Amino acid sequence: MLKSLTFVRHGESKWNAGRKIQGHLESELSSLGRAQARALRGCFSGDSFDAVYSSDLIRAADTALLATGLGREQLTVTEALREISFGDWEGLSPEQVRRRWPSAWDAFRQDPINARPATGESIAQLSARVGGLIEHCHSVHAGQRVVFFTHGGPVRIALIEILGLSPRHWRTLRIANASLTRVEYIDGEAILTCFNLTGHLADIHKVKAAETLKADEQ
Repeated sequence: MLKSLTFVRHGESKWNAGRKIQGHLESELSSLGRAQARALRGCFSGDSFDAVYSSDLIRAADTALLATGLGREQLTVTEALREISFGDWEGLSPEQVRRRWPSAWDAFRQDPINARPATGESIAQLSARVGGLIEHCHSVHAGQRVVFFTHGGPVRIALIEILGLSPRHWRTLRIANASLTRVEYIDGEAILTCFNLTGHLADIHKVKAAETLKADEQ
């Protein structure tokens, strides 16, 4: 069994800033997202992890590189940590999806466990691939500290499975960009020791707020 498993959601991407649905499509980090990723470096000293895994999507992999200072060859990059696929909805805003597929959108919002976008993934499929990777890590990294750089969906489903929560909690777990969540394994029991930690971003948020205020005053 692992000693600990830390989840980091990627920094803000350009599509996050533009409120577009990403899923499996690529979107680079925004300038704010890169600053957020660099701010994570204080959370990861050289002896704070034994292995680093990352989604193969660029917004997560670039966050991992900036946060840890590792080279890409030192990451274990895997499709298992990708965001859930939203199929035909990817690249569109929620408003565009709501206009084109109102019934499907409403069904997914009301019951994301059993409803899914056409050509997209179900939450059960997401759970299977993320859960499979966690089991692999328990086997090959026993007693070690592992970090996953990933997306909001995989963090949510991992916590649901690890902590034995109802899948209905999917919509109640909010995972911020560049946030840190950690599970420690003590005497065979999974303990959530921090959730959606964003204190390392405080200075960035202050600068962003000041820039916004200045722009509003002009």
